Amino acid sequence: MGKLLLMYLQVCTKRSMRESNSHLAGFCNLVISLAGLAGGADAAYIYEEKLSIKDLQQDLYHMASKMTGGIQRGLILRNEKANENYNTDFIYRLYSEEGKGLFTARMNILGKCKQ
Repeated sequence: MGKLLLMYLQVCTKRSMRESNSHLAGFCNLVISLAGLAGGADAAYIYEEKLSIKDLQQDLYHMASKMTGGIQRGLILRNEKANENYNTDFIYRLYSEEGKGLFTARMNILGKCKQ
């Protein structure tokens, strides 16, 4: 059975660390994009690209076909500000439910940077 790891990345920038009342890190998607490229992610959900249920459905079908085709791993990255309704828990539960029998889903949330 394949495995899918859904990572929710929160990143810190020097600017956001200096501005204590601001939470600009959620809008910085460079780290997510680079991590997706470097790690071979199947999808990277970022703030600048609006996420729809059709996108999630298409990515889920891609993951299912990949797992049945012999590749037994997958990686989804999500920025904290990608979509307030399709949060990490929702995406995890969606992949867990729809992937039954094909793959298992795991969720890993990396914490915020401390000043």
